[in-house]
Amino acid sequence: MFRTVRQPDGTTYSYEQAAREITRRGTPVSHTTLWKLRTGRTDDLSVSHLVAIADFFGVEPAYFFDDAYAAQANVRLELLPAMKDAGVRRIAMRAAGLSHSSIENIANMIAHLRTLEGLPPDCAAAPPSQEPAASASPEDSRPG
Repeated sequence: MFRTVRQPDGTTYSYEQAAREITRRGTPVSHTTLWKLRTGRTDDLSVSHLVAIADFFGVEPAYFFDDAYAAQANVRLELLPAMKDAGVRRIAMRAAGLSHSSIENIANMIAHLRTLEGLPPDCAAAPPSQEPAASASPEDSRPG
């Protein structure tokens, strides 16, 4: 979620920034708690904390308990930055209703154009250089 949910200016949230915003919304939480949750060092949070964190990231609290929901939510979160781009939305809207084979052809053309422009065939939600800092603690490689 840290890689895909962005601040209004498009940058990723640090643990400190996310904790400050969640606290501002009414549920005090520390940046250390967010880091521990993300890195799997804790899973012992109150329901109110889980609800507040889920609300901040735009997911249901089930995200923390239901692997199928979490996988589905991660896909939606990864799409959000791309869908904010007017050009991407225009292409998606124009492709609606096309056959599966036409959609595949468009996807192949886009992959080819990305290669010509020196980009990877599939776009990533956020380059690694934009990952949030872990408040002087190393991050793990878990998604979210």
